[in-house]
Amino acid sequence: MKKSTSVILLFIGVIIILSIVQGAVSNKLSTKGVLVGEIEEQINKYKTENAILSERLLAYSSLTNVAQKASELGFAKEKSQIVISSSVPLAVRP
Repeated sequence: MKKSTSVILLFIGVIIILSIVQGAVSNKLSTKGVLVGEIEEQINKYKTENAILSERLLAYSSLTNVAQKASELGFAKEKSQIVISSSVPLAVRP
């Protein structure tokens, strides 16, 4: 009888200890969930900002925009092109 009573008390003690541990772990996980939610919101914000900046970069680097900025700054289109048709060697071996 004494052995079965001690086993039952041991099981009850283990159940109480495991319940306390489960409560502590659940509490920590619930606070971590809020932190994870905040980080996911920041990630989504930065993804949106990156998409907007990428579109602006593509608009600024387009050829029509570059040509317009060049004409505003006073650059002119080259009307004549110089083409070298003969293939004269630049250096001759002695």
